[in-house]
Formats: sequence, structure tokens, C-alpha cells
Amino acid sequence: MTTEGVVEESSLQLLIDNTSSVVYLIVAFMTGIMFGAHFLQPKNNTDNNNTSSSATATATATATSTTKPSIKVEDDESTDEESDFDEDFDDQQEECKMVLIVRNDLKMGKGKIAAQCCHGTLGAYKSATKKEEFKDLLKRWEYGGQAKIAIKVESEKELLDIEREARKLKLPNYLVVDAGRTQIEAGTCTVLAIGPAPKSLIDTVSGHLKLL
Repeated sequence: MTTEGVVEESSLQLLIDNTSSVVYLIVAFMTGIMFGAHFLQPKNNTDNNNTSSSATATATATATSTTKPSIKVEDDESTDEESDFDEDFDDQQEECKMVLIVRNDLKMGKGKIAAQCCHGTLGAYKSATKKEEFKDLLKRWEYGGQAKIAIKVESEKELLDIEREARKLKLPNYLVVDAGRTQIEAGTCTVLAIGPAPKSLIDTVSGHLKLL
């Protein structure tokens, strides 16, 4: 082989080696890009999924807080008795009064009658203040002048019969039983106070009685 042939063969070999190196670098570069894309893509998807889940959760929470129905809490002290009472008092604007039913057969003195009526008034008022359903009646009675009417019966039986009728209608009431310190014996029923309540309702149990 001549010298020129050797030179040409060396140049060709060098070209082949250089080409192989370039190809190797290109292949390595492309492999690196593909390898990096392979690992980066799931991370991006995960981030996107996390972002999407967070946005969905936020939207759901907002929708829930916006559309959540109000809960009315019913009152724990309400009873069937209270409901019946409300049905009895349909006219919420009617004037209220209190009646003091005195036993005329006892022949009590004026001062004694006055004292017994005071006991009845205070007892009925205190009894009404203990029940939520009587609050409106108390306010109407107080603002309307606190009307009190003294009427009479002629026996204890008649007094107790009226008391039972008042209880059936769930009217505020108070039966005065004397302590027996003056004029009459201890344990004697003297006065029945009914009210405060609408006039028409009280009249259903005492409207037939005469003034004292």
C-alpha cells in the first residue's frame, strides 16, 4: 500500500470515528430529553390533579355553605298544653282583665275581703309570670291599666266549680286559702283570682256572676 492510500484510510477512519461520536452525542441528548420528560410529566399531572382537587374542594365548600338550609330550632319548653292555650286565644288584640271571685257566704269584713283579694291578685300574677305562654297576656294587661273586677259567689262549691272550669281553659288562676288568723277558720277558701286573660274568655266561666 502506498503512502497516499494509508493517509486516505486514516482520514476515512477519523471521519467515521467523529461521525460516530456525533451520532452518540445526538442519541444521548435525545435520550436525556425523553428520560427527563418521562419523569417530569407525572409530577406536572400530580400538581395539576392536586390543584384541581383543591379547587373542587373549595367550590364544594362554598356551595355547601351557600346552600346549607337554616335550622330552626324548636323551643325545648314548648308542650301540647301551650299549643292548646294558643288556640284558645285567637284574638291577640283583645283587652285583658282579672276577676276576683269572693265568697259572699263567709260574710267577711271589708278589710278582710280587701286583704284576700290582694293575696289573689299577687298569686295569679306570680303564677302567670312562671309560664312563657302568658308573657304576652301580662304585657297587654299591664299596659291596658291592669283591670280587676270583684264579683261574688254564694258557696264554696260554686267557687271550686269555677276554678275547675278555669283550669280546663288553662287560664291563669289562684285560689286563696286563709291561714285562719282573723275572722274565719284556717283552710277556708275565700277568693279565686282568674287572669290576666282576654275578657271574652274569662266571661265564659264567670260572666254570669254579679259584682261584689
